[in-house]
Amino acid sequence: MGQRIAFDRPLGTLDELEHELRTPLTSILSISELLRDHPDMSESERRRFVDAMLDEGERLAALIEHLLASGRLDAAVLSRDAPRPTPGRPPA
Repeated sequence: MGQRIAFDRPLGTLDELEHELRTPLTSILSISELLRDHPDMSESERRRFVDAMLDEGERLAALIEHLLASGRLDAAVLSRDAPRPTPGRPPA
């Protein structure tokens, strides 16, 4: 818990991205249901599940940050490589 997750590789396909987003979200939702549905759970079990939920939340946040940073990078590259209009000429 508390460790920063680094993504040092691009996400290849839309299916891979979907999986990477859904996995921690599914874990968070499942653990939330367990905590809600089992109020008699021991404090140590509850703590273990809360820690897992926090880990998955951090994983999801890191992935989203990675995607946002990648999108900014892609937008910057695209805008840098886009042809610049010549004054007085219509865009191609």
